[in-house]
Amino acid sequence: VTVGVDAAPNNGLTLNAASTQICEGSSTTIDIDFSENGYSYQLRDDSDNSLIGAVVLGDGGTINLPTGNLTTTTTFNVLVTNGACSDVLSTTPIVTVDPLPDATITGLNAVCAGTTGVNYSVPFDATYTYSWTLTSVDGSINGSNTNDIVTIDWATTGGTLEVTVTGPAPTNCVSISNMVVAVGATSPPPNGNNPIAESYCQDSTLPSLDANTTSGATVNWYD
Repeated sequence: VTVGVDAAPNNGLTLNAASTQICEGSSTTIDIDFSENGYSYQLRDDSDNSLIGAVVLGDGGTINLPTGNLTTTTTFNVLVTNGACSDVLSTTPIVTVDPLPDATITGLNAVCAGTTGVNYSVPFDATYTYSWTLTSVDGSINGSNTNDIVTIDWATTGGTLEVTVTGPAPTNCVSISNMVVAVGATSPPPNGNNPIAESYCQDSTLPSLDANTTSGATVNWYD
């Protein structure tokens, strides 16, 4: 009877994360220096040993094990196998995941023509930087475009308001969002240009009122 003996893996190999800090939704690799030729290396989540990606065979040099896109800070370990022998590399690298900035725009998405001083905002964080742009024929940014709040003067046409929010170093994670704003015809003041002034007896039935408008217009009634 011939019994084969497989060499035990070296569990002391140098193991590093290519990037130790990344943005949410990004990926990196766990790199192993001086991998043993023909040995199988499997990346795992150290919290539950769940498998990440496919096995990578050692080639005697540096091999790279992809982490996949990460949404939270993760500690990894690597299971190395050679035939009947297996071991876990002693180093457990950590990849810190920074959240993406919140770039949700709050503000009116429809205004009347000539409306000025309309504020739009995103959630504030003192560590973030902000950059607003407006694509519009005749609308304009009134004042600074580098705060969490921007003021827009609307004229006769709408446009697209976009904000870029950048998180702190070293990752400088970026979120970009936009809002399309429609500009409609100028509404009459509450007292109207042609107010209706009629007298009716108490408890009598009032006649219906009709407004002559163009298709798609919004009518506001005031008393």
